[in-house]
Formats: sequence, C-alpha cells, structure tokens
Amino acid sequence: MHVSTVRMKLLSMRQAVAVLAFCAATLPMQLAATDAVEKALSQSEDNIHSEQRTQRHIDRLSEETQTLLSEYQALGRELDGLTV
Repeated sequence: MHVSTVRMKLLSMRQAVAVLAFCAATLPMQLAATDAVEKALSQSEDNIHSEQRTQRHIDRLSEETQTLLSEYQALGRELDGLTV
C-alpha cells in the first residue's frame, strides 16, 4: 500500500473516532434537551386542555346571559304593554 493511502486511511479513522467521541460526549446534553422539550410539550398540552375547559365555561355563561337578557327584554316589553 502506498504511504499516502495509509496516511489518508489513518486520518479518516482518526476523524471517525473524533466524531464518535464528540457524539458520546454530547449525548447526555442531547438527552437532557429532549427531556426538556418533552416536558414543555406536555405542559403545553395541559394548558391547551385547561384553556378549552375555561372557554367552554365562558361559552355556557354567555349563553345563560343571553337567555336571561332575552327574558328580561321580553318582560320589559310585556310590562310596557300593560302600562299603556
């Protein structure tokens, strides 16, 4: 084998080892980041469900308010008809 070919293969192996060492060294940070993202997504889903419940409650209150307002207005018209 030619000397330059051996040097290139040795260099390629060193680069591969360096890349593997880097990946192994950063793996815990990557796992921690993944865990943080998963927690954030879970919290976001919880918030969305809470917001949906709150919005349903607001919608019910709005419907009840509209019903009561309509009844009030109808009674007011009825009262106006009686006092003519």
